[in-house]
Amino acid sequence: MKTHTLKFKGYHGRPKKIAEIRDLNEAGQPKSDQDILDEAFLLIHAFCAERNFKIYYTRTWNHNGVTIFDVGSHTFAKNILGGKMRK
Repeated sequence: MKTHTLKFKGYHGRPKKIAEIRDLNEAGQPKSDQDILDEAFLLIHAFCAERNFKIYYTRTWNHNGVTIFDVGSHTFAKNILGGKMRK
């Protein structure tokens, strides 16, 4: 089974694993890319909420097969690095 790892990377730190997303749903069927992205966003929002961080914007892009989620505000930003997504 394949997993996608979400990693937090702030301004001054090394990437830290915050969650894993399984490729298969509860019935053992492959999740769609959209399902995986939706789950990633839920996990990112939960991670930020636990730290009392309000997300004012989210930018998403792919670089070398890795999906990057940039979330932040005017005073704080962080990148959440996702695993390689299927094409």
